[in-house]
Amino acid sequence: MTALGRRIRFRYSPTQWVYLLVHALLFAVGVALYQIKGAFSFSIATSLISTGVAGWVIFLWVRQSESHFSTMQSLESLGIIKAFTARSIPIRHEYEPRFSASRREISIMGFGLRALREDFGDEFTSWAARSKVRILLLDPDAPGTTWSYAAQRDREEGNSDESIANDVRAFLAYTREVRAAHPQTFQVRLYRCIPSINLCIVDDDVFWGPYLLGRQSRDTVTLLCGKGGPLYVTFVRHFEQIWSDPEMSHEAAL
Repeated sequence: MTALGRRIRFRYSPTQWVYLLVHALLFAVGVALYQIKGAFSFSIATSLISTGVAGWVIFLWVRQSESHFSTMQSLESLGIIKAFTARSIPIRHEYEPRFSASRREISIMGFGLRALREDFGDEFTSWAARSKVRILLLDPDAPGTTWSYAAQRDREEGNSDESIANDVRAFLAYTREVRAAHPQTFQVRLYRCIPSINLCIVDDDVFWGPYLLGRQSRDTVTLLCGKGGPLYVTFVRHFEQIWSDPEMSHEAAL
């Protein structure tokens, strides 16, 4: 049996096949009666044809609804709330209210986070006054000064040389005062592991997205996950492991 034949055979359950065949039979009988002249035969024929067609339409609608419901259940079980085709500025309207409402945690992991500095830098002090802010930036010298992850990523994204490294240095310089004033609630560490995902954890929500070859980080797909789902737990744990492991990250000097 061909692959197409197997898909057709097992796509529907026996009950569904019976339903389809019964309505096909009604349709066929209706077509046969339509050939017989007479008002009574005509009315019965049109009724049977209409019933057969209506049955197929209802079946397809129910199948489509079941498929959609199954997809939504799968996404919900993972904790996925929304998906976006980009991050940073294009979805600022998603970040902004969450940053403003945060009262517990703002934990962010990226490269040099230039967009965060430019868009929300003037709010860093207010964040530190009401939440614990933790920032993970890519160490521009990791794993070594001869060859670094930052330099490799610049090449992969088509950036100018030292682009990420300069963004990291600019972020550290920009936050020097707030870090000195709020050492317990605004902290920055430099991570030394291979950069794989961007993370933004705000209380019970986490934005995350992968880094892809030949594409700027800001133009990469982003998913929003809520607390309670396995993805939220996975990404929070990922951040915590990098933050707390002295081999994976170290405190940024003032």
